[in-house]
Amino acid sequence: MTEFLSYPGTDIDIRLGDVVSYKPFLRKRVQGKVVYMPGESQKNSQFEYGDVSLWLIKLDDKRGSLVQLGYFPPDEVVPKSLKFISRGSPDE
Repeated sequence: MTEFLSYPGTDIDIRLGDVVSYKPFLRKRVQGKVVYMPGESQKNSQFEYGDVSLWLIKLDDKRGSLVQLGYFPPDEVVPKSLKFISRGSPDE
């Protein structure tokens, strides 16, 4: 895949390994990391099947929650509560 999603209000592409902050509905803002991105990650049939593609953020909360979001550039609406912090390594 050659198209990328961008962080809300920026021209920064969302990439595998990015460190982000996210505010889940009715919860405190937490940090996390983009751990799966179609076209960058090794394909996983749990997250890419048929015409469905998902990207994942693993949150640094007590449960290690995974946030699954649809990947449909350029039409995808990325949650406004997602904020870019820094580029990280996918292997960290």
